[in-house]
Amino acid sequence: MKNSLLAKLAVPMVLASLVVTILILIIVPNRQEQALERSRLAELHSLAAAFSVSAQTAFAYEDLNTLAGLNQLVREDIRDLHVAITLDGAEGHELMAEFPEGENIMGRMMQAPQDYLVASANFDAQEFVGRVYVVQNQAALAAEIWALTLPLYSVFAIILGLQFVIAMLLWRQVIRPISAAATLAPRLANTRDKAIVAKLQREDEIGILQQALRNLRAKLLRQDRQNRRLFGSLEDLVDQRTAELQRALQAKDTFTASMSHELRTPLHSMTASLDLLAQDSDMDRKKTRYLSIARQSAKNLLLLINDLLDFQRWASEDVSLYQSPTSLIEMIQENIDVASILFEESSIDFQADINVDSDAIVMIDRQRFSQAFLNLTSNARKFTSDGQVIISVESCVIGPQCIELNVSVKDSGVGISKVDLDRLGEPFFQIGSGLNRKYSGTGLGLNIVKRILDQMGSALIIESTLGEGSLFGFKLTLNTVLLDESEGDVAEGIQPKVSRSPQMPRLLYVEDSETNQLVMQAMLDHFGLEASLASSAEEGFELLSTQSFDILLADIQMPVFSGLDLMQWINDSSNLRANLRCFACTANADENASAEFLKAGFDGVLTKPISLNAIEQFVRAEIC
Repeated sequence: MKNSLLAKLAVPMVLASLVVTILILIIVPNRQEQALERSRLAELHSLAAAFSVSAQTAFAYEDLNTLAGLNQLVREDIRDLHVAITLDGAEGHELMAEFPEGENIMGRMMQAPQDYLVASANFDAQEFVGRVYVVQNQAALAAEIWALTLPLYSVFAIILGLQFVIAMLLWRQVIRPISAAATLAPRLANTRDKAIVAKLQREDEIGILQQALRNLRAKLLRQDRQNRRLFGSLEDLVDQRTAELQRALQAKDTFTASMSHELRTPLHSMTASLDLLAQDSDMDRKKTRYLSIARQSAKNLLLLINDLLDFQRWASEDVSLYQSPTSLIEMIQENIDVASILFEESSIDFQADINVDSDAIVMIDRQRFSQAFLNLTSNARKFTSDGQVIISVESCVIGPQCIELNVSVKDSGVGISKVDLDRLGEPFFQIGSGLNRKYSGTGLGLNIVKRILDQMGSALIIESTLGEGSLFGFKLTLNTVLLDESEGDVAEGIQPKVSRSPQMPRLLYVEDSETNQLVMQAMLDHFGLEASLASSAEEGFELLSTQSFDILLADIQMPVFSGLDLMQWINDSSNLRANLRCFACTANADENASAEFLKAGFDGVLTKPISLNAIEQFVRAEIC
C-alpha cells in the first residue's frame, strides 16, 4: 500500500494540509490578534488623551455639559467602550464619573483586569487633578478577531473539501483503472483465461492504456492460435522424428547383435583352431612363434570387439552384473593363463604373484572381472617394450564371509605424464594420439574398466611416473559362500548338474556352420569326448527323439528354427528333458540375452569364441 500512487500523492497533500492548518489556524490568528490588540490599545490611548483634554476643559471652566457630550459619544461607539474619570484626593483616586453610567466598569476591571484592555491619560485643571480611563472588554476584541478569522477557516474547509474531491477523482479516474489494468495484466498471457479488459470511452492517458491492453490481448490471442498451429506441427514432427529415432535405435541394436554374432562366429573358429594347433608338440620353433602371434592377435581382437560392443551398449544403459559362486583361485589362474599368452615370444619378463585363499568361493561376475583384469594387463603389455610386468593378486579376510581382493598390474613401461594422467579413462582418449601415434587401440579400455569397477563398488587406482612405468590396480570386497560337495565345481555361466553318469556322457552338438562343427568336434576329441552333430534345430530334435543323449550344446542363431525353438520343443517333451543337460552355445555376449537363454530353460551358456580352456572347464564340470 505504501507504494500506491494514491499513497504517494496523499502524503504531499496531507503535509500541505498540515502547513495550511498551522498557517491558517494558528499563526495567522495569533498574528492578527496581536496586531489588533496593539492597534486597539493605540486607539484607546488616543481616546484617553482626547477625553483627558475634554475633562480638563470641563473642570477648568466648570462646564459639565462637555462631559455629557462625552457620554453620548461613548454610547454611540460600536467598539463597546467604557470611560471612567477619577480625581486625585487625600484618600486616593475617587471615581468622578463613568460612561455609560451605572456599569461600574472600574470595579469589574479591578476584579478581572485580564478581561479588559485599558488605556489612561492624566489631566490637571488647577484645583482638579485626575485621570481618564478608556476600557474595552476583551470579549469584544475576541468577537472582532473571530469575525476576521472566520473567512480563513472557511478557506481551510474549502481546501480540505477540494483535497477530498481531488483524492476521490484521482481514485476513480486514475488509481482504480490502473489497479484494474494491473490485475488483468498477468492474466492476459493465459489465453484460456476469460479476462476482459473494460472498454472506456476516454481519450486521456488511461483510455490509451486500456486500448493498449485490449490490443495486447487481441495480439496474444492471435499469437496463441498461431502457436497452437505451430506446436501441433512441431508435435507431429517430433512424433515422426521420435518414431524414426526409435526405428534407428532398434536397427542399431539389431545391427549390434548381428555384428556381435557375425564377428564372434569366425573368431570362434580361429581361436579354437589356434588352441588346437598349440597342442601339437611337433611344430618347429618358427611355426610355434607364428602360432603364438596368431593366438595373441586373436585374443586382442576379441578384447577390441568386447570393448566396442560393451561401450556401445553402456552408452544407453548401466553395466549389469550377474554374480555367481566362483572358485577364486580358479578364476585368478584362468585369467593369468590367458594373460600369459600376451607375453609369449616377447622379451618382457612376465611375473604373477598370487596369494589368495585356494578354498574361497566368492560371489562375483566372472566375465566382468576378467574383462577388467585383461584390459589392464593388455595395456601394460602395449606400453612396455622391455623390462617386466608383474601381476599381484592377494586376498585377506575382513569380516565374516567377506574378503578383500587386491589386484595390481605393475609395468616398467613408458609411464604417463601428469597431463595425460588427468585424462585417463575418458572415452577414446589415447596417449600419443594422431596419425603418427605409436600405440594402437580404441581408447575405450580404461573407460570400460572404470565403469565395471564403479558398478562393483570399487575404483581404479593409478600411479605412474613418466619414463619409469605405471601401476594400475583395484580393490574388491567380495562375499564368500559355502558349497556342499554335492553341488560340484563352479564355472562361469554353468549351473552344477543334477546327476552324473558313471559312463562317458553322450553329447549332441547342434550347429548350422560346418566350420564350427569341425572345430567343436576337434576340441571335444582332444578331451576324449565324442559328439554327434546336427546341422539344424529340426535335425537335432529328431536325434534327441530317437537316441539317448546326456548333454546338448545348441547354437542359438540358426536358419528357419533357432536354438530357442529347439529348447521349447524339449521343454514340451517331458521324456526328453528329464535327464538332459542343455547349454546354449552362442556368439551373442549380451547379458540380457544370456538371462533370456537361462529363462528359456538352458542350464548354462557358453559364449563364442570358445577357447580350449573354456571347453576344458566345461568338460571338467560336466564329466570329471
